[in-house]
Amino acid sequence: MTIILQPIFWIALTLVLGLLFVSRRRKLGLVLGWLSVAMLVMLGWHKPVDYLFRQLESRYAQVPPQTDLSRYAGVVVLGGALEPPSIWQAHQGSIALNDAAERMTSSVTLAQQNPGLKVLFSGGLNFDKMSEADRARIVFGSLGVSPERIQYESRSGTTYENAVFSATIATIDIHRPWLLLTSAYHMPRAMATFQKAGWNMTAYPVDFRTGFETSWTKWGGGCCESKWRLLAHEHIGMIKYKFLGFSD
Repeated sequence: MTIILQPIFWIALTLVLGLLFVSRRRKLGLVLGWLSVAMLVMLGWHKPVDYLFRQLESRYAQVPPQTDLSRYAGVVVLGGALEPPSIWQAHQGSIALNDAAERMTSSVTLAQQNPGLKVLFSGGLNFDKMSEADRARIVFGSLGVSPERIQYESRSGTTYENAVFSATIATIDIHRPWLLLTSAYHMPRAMATFQKAGWNMTAYPVDFRTGFETSWTKWGGGCCESKWRLLAHEHIGMIKYKFLGFSD
């Protein structure tokens, strides 16, 4: 992610500005200094970030019935659960998944429980080295999914490209009902983008990161900072996609 989406960048910037101003404009410098302290406290406080994160996750919290998915043509699985090629190449023979791993494991479960369901993996990040699709093939194979069950779209690097490039695959009929499988926090932007591209989509969110409630006293841990980054990324992405006409 770009540096402007990193909360720690804004905290450091505010602190530095406060130090620069404190000798010339003492009041402004102190305000900026205390603001950086407040931002640091917020960065590690779970209650506010979980509340905002929950707003994204709850938009498509109800998944389709898992007992009968026969009316669906297939499931589109978005990339984002695989570590970069450098890690795979440094530890050949190992499977390297990140904290969105449920995108992969849940799609395998769906494929195993629904033999008639097509699986389309969409992701092409780092395609100049080892694309997401290349890494996904290894994961699916290691989990026992037959190669003929999975199709791959390996050119996309964004959610918009996921929707557009996947629709160009000759064997894919976007007018039939499809499931869209991605992280719950990413689902609002993903659904809006795929629907704008003409897909007949039903959300199948996975990788939930909040529960019903968070304690007021819970503080600390790297997951908090990660959630703030993801929040900024998704909200800026939704604004950008609406502005560019990629979503409604």
